Amino acid sequence: MEEVSSQFTESEKFRGLLNAVIETAVDGILTITSTGTVLTANPAIEKIFGYAPSELIGRNVRMLMPEPYFSEHDHYLSNYRRTGDRKIIGIGREVRGRRKDGTVFPLYLGVSETLLEGGVVFTGILRDISERERSAELQLAKDAADQANAAKSEFLSRMSHELRTPLNSVLGFAQLLAMRHDEEDIRQATDSILKAGKHLLNLINEVLDLSGIEAGRVTLSLEPVALMQTLEHAVELMRPLAESARIALRLDASDFEGAVLADRQRLVQVFINLISNAIKYNSADGQVVIALARQSSDTVTVRFVDTGPGISEADVPKLFQPFERFGPAAVEGTGLGLVLSRRFVELMGGTLELAASSPSGSVFEVMLRRSVGVGQAKADRPHKSRRRRLGEGRVIYVEDNLANLRLIEMALDDWPHIELVPATQGLIGYELAKSIVPHVILLDLHLPDMHGSEVLAKLKHDPATAHIPVVVVSADATRSQIGALRRAGAYDYLTKPLDISRLLDVLEELLPDSAD
Repeated sequence: MEEVSSQFTESEKFRGLLNAVIETAVDGILTITSTGTVLTANPAIEKIFGYAPSELIGRNVRMLMPEPYFSEHDHYLSNYRRTGDRKIIGIGREVRGRRKDGTVFPLYLGVSETLLEGGVVFTGILRDISERERSAELQLAKDAADQANAAKSEFLSRMSHELRTPLNSVLGFAQLLAMRHDEEDIRQATDSILKAGKHLLNLINEVLDLSGIEAGRVTLSLEPVALMQTLEHAVELMRPLAESARIALRLDASDFEGAVLADRQRLVQVFINLISNAIKYNSADGQVVIALARQSSDTVTVRFVDTGPGISEADVPKLFQPFERFGPAAVEGTGLGLVLSRRFVELMGGTLELAASSPSGSVFEVMLRRSVGVGQAKADRPHKSRRRRLGEGRVIYVEDNLANLRLIEMALDDWPHIELVPATQGLIGYELAKSIVPHVILLDLHLPDMHGSEVLAKLKHDPATAHIPVVVVSADATRSQIGALRRAGAYDYLTKPLDISRLLDVLEELLPDSAD
C-alpha cells in the first residue's frame, strides 16, 4: 500500500512539473482532437494570438488560421483520418497565423501526435517569428538598397567619365586658343566656349556631389581651419564677380581670431556659393556684407547679408530642395548650390539657415563648431603667368584617347625641348618608363588593358621607376579616388576637363632646368 502511495506521489510530482513547464513555456502549446477541437492552451498562446485559453478550448483550431489554411484545415484532418497521409505531422515549418484583431503574422509550427485510448491527440508548438521575418525583410531591403547604391555609384562614375572626357577637349582646346590668340573675335568665341563649358562642368560636379552625399560616399576631412583667413580667401575669389556686377563686397568680421572644425575645401565652397548667390541675386548698386552674427565657447555663426529683393514666402519651403530655382531667369545656376552647401555644413556638425528675408534683402547664417586647435590658412595654389620657364626633359603620357593626347601635345608646343612620349596602354607605359626613365609620367586611369591604379602600383614597386613622379590625369574626380591615388604614391592628381595652366605649373615644378 505504501509503495502504491509512493508511486502516486511521484506521478503527481511529475504531472505538476510538466504542467509548470507548459504554463511557463515561451512558445505557445496547443492540444487538439483529431477533428480540430482545442483541448488545452497554455498562457503563451494568449501572448501570441490575443485569445485567452478559455476562449479557445472547445472551439475549432482553424479560428487561429487565415485563408487558405482556414478553409483547408478540416479537409486535411479528414483526409488524415481516412488515409493516414501526413503532411506536417512530425516536422516543423513556417505558416501564417491570425490574431484576435485579425492581423496575419508568420509562425513556426511543429506538430506531433499522441495515441491515447480514446483516440489521437495532436500537440502543436507555435512560435511567433514576426521579428525574425522583419529582420530578414530589412536585410533584403538593405541588400537591395546597397545594390541600388552600388549601381548608382557605378553609373555616376561612368557618366562622370563619359561627360568629362569630351569636355576635356572642348575646354582644353578653348584654353589653348585663348592663350595663343589675342584677336577680339577669337577671344569672344573662346570666352563663350569656356563659360558654357564651365557651367556644364559645374552642374556635373554638383550632381555628383549631391549623389555622393545621398549614397553616403562623401567623407570630409575635419581639421582646425582659420575662419577669418578662409573668409578672406573666399571674398577675394568673389571680388571680380562683385565688381563686374557693381556690388560692394565687404567682410566685417576681423575681431574673430579662432578656428573652426571643418573641411577647408568644402568650407570655401560653401562660402563662395553664399557670396556668389548674394551677388547674383542682388539689386543694382547693392552690397553684400559678411559679418559675425554671434559666438560662444562652442560655436561661431557667420552672417551673409545682401540688399536684393529677398525670397518670397512661397519660395522659402523650396529653398533647400534640389534643382529648385527662383528669381530672375537670366541668373545662371543649377539649383544645387544651396542644397550642397547645407549638407556639407551639416556633415561638419553645423547648420545653414535662411535667417531673414524681406524686400530689402536676405540674410543667411552658417553656424560652425569652434576648434581648440590652431587653424591653418592654406592658400590655394595660384596659377603662374603664361611666361613660364619649363625645364627640359622627357614626359611619358599614358592615354588611349587621341584627342586628349593631342591636347597635351599642343599645350607643350611652345617648349620644344620637352619630349612627349605617348603610350596608349598601361603595360606599354610601364615598360617605356623602365627603358627610357622619363622625368615625369602623366597617367590616365581608364586604360584599355588595365586600370591606371595598377600601373601606378607597378611603377612604385619597381626600383627602376619608383622615383619617377607620376601625375594622374583623369576624368574621375571623386575625392575618394583622388585620396586613394595620392596615398598610393601619385605626386599630383589633375582632373579632366584639364586646367592647362595647372598642368604647366606642375611640369614647371618637376622638370629640371636641363635634361640629364
